[in-house]
Amino acid sequence: MNEPILLNDSSSESFSHKPIKYSIYKLFAERNKKIIEKSLEKYFSNRRADIYLKLSSGYEIVIEIQNSLMSIKEITERTLDYNEKGIYVLWFLHGEGKCVASPKYPFDQKMIKISPLESFLHRMYGGRVYYANIDYSKAKTISVIPFALHFSYPSKKKYRKIYRT
Repeated sequence: MNEPILLNDSSSESFSHKPIKYSIYKLFAERNKKIIEKSLEKYFSNRRADIYLKLSSGYEIVIEIQNSLMSIKEITERTLDYNEKGIYVLWFLHGEGKCVASPKYPFDQKMIKISPLESFLHRMYGGRVYYANIDYSKAKTISVIPFALHFSYPSKKKYRKIYRT
């Protein structure tokens, strides 16, 4: 039962944003029996979450998908807005999007560049950054692969702006 993903650009969502959002929604919402409420694009007073999940424990989670460049200030403000409502936030970055300093993939890469946003999320999530990439390789099939990476500082000072996975 595969549903088509509409890939038209909109003023608020890029070509990459929609399939990532839809696929992550399906991944989390369809495979977890502890989710009692789920929604694409849940509206709050001043925010619109990409994905909203409410667990049987009562915890609420929003998942935000980011493809374009965003300031740390904006990430902080959005996260705090949700946290003040008692909602946890999980940020996913498009691993090949404009928000990353160099493309990220779910395998070991040496000497990759990290944007300030990635560095901030790395600290916020205690050592991991969550990404999702789109795989167009199969004929008409689009799949999204979510993954987490952990970065560590290289020992040589001249490489401090570059991390290793």
